[in-house]
Amino acid sequence: MPDIVILNGNPSSTSRLNGLIEYAEQALRQKGFAIEQIRVADLPADDLDGVIAEDDRLT
Repeated sequence: MPDIVILNGNPSSTSRLNGLIEYAEQALRQKGFAIEQIRVADLPADDLDGVIAEDDRLT
């Protein structure tokens, strides 16, 4: 189980934000943290749509 989860919502794989996230991941790993990054753009759209449809506050 990771110590830190980074939720990356950026749709571009070549953005400066991704470079910053990679830098932060490396620095945190060097300090002994287990890191997991979840890229929202890599998740199936059907799965994301189901989450929104199930939460009445978001409709």
